[in-house]
Amino acid sequence: MHPSALEVVKRLSGDLAGSPLLVMGQTVFWDEPTKALLRRVLDAEKRAGAASQAPEVEILAGIHDVDYFSRLRRPRNSGKFVLTGHDDGLSRARLPRGEPSGGVPPGGAACALPRSTSDLWVSAAEASQLFGSETVITRALLNEYGISIDKLGTADTHEELIVEATQAWGWRGVAMDAEEPPIAVSVRVKDVLGRLSELVHWAASGRHAS
Repeated sequence: MHPSALEVVKRLSGDLAGSPLLVMGQTVFWDEPTKALLRRVLDAEKRAGAASQAPEVEILAGIHDVDYFSRLRRPRNSGKFVLTGHDDGLSRARLPRGEPSGGVPPGGAACALPRSTSDLWVSAAEASQLFGSETVITRALLNEYGISIDKLGTADTHEELIVEATQAWGWRGVAMDAEEPPIAVSVRVKDVLGRLSELVHWAASGRHAS
């Protein structure tokens, strides 16, 4: 176990003893496993005697569903849910079918996604492949190190090259293509289930490639 985890347990059993923890989750695809792991670590340490004299740490779990489900900076306003990456592009570039950076799973729809996805916000349906993260390689960072975008990737146009070069590797999210961003609690599962299935398939199928 990492020393930082033991330090957290020590503090919760020490000067924070008796303080309940409130954990508000947005999505089971993201950091909820980390919160569940904390409960297991606390219980394991108590059984091992490291914190046997400390009060039980109470964890209150809740659902945070009053945030935006998603928000696109430049929507096409189709009203549909799309599986999308996150990049630092300039405009509505259209990625070719097959998407070298791995956006749509095999058998998925063609990539006619709202581009660019700079300033994308996804809160309730996002996932990463192994070692992936929502870390966008910004154009400013590439310029700072003197890297020419035109020499990166295999796309046909400059706009598509920017999308390909700056896209967060190994991350995808489900967003609603609409001018008015929906609140998470108002999104019906049946309306987004198809894209959620694609998201899970994409995240799981990329584990070997990672």
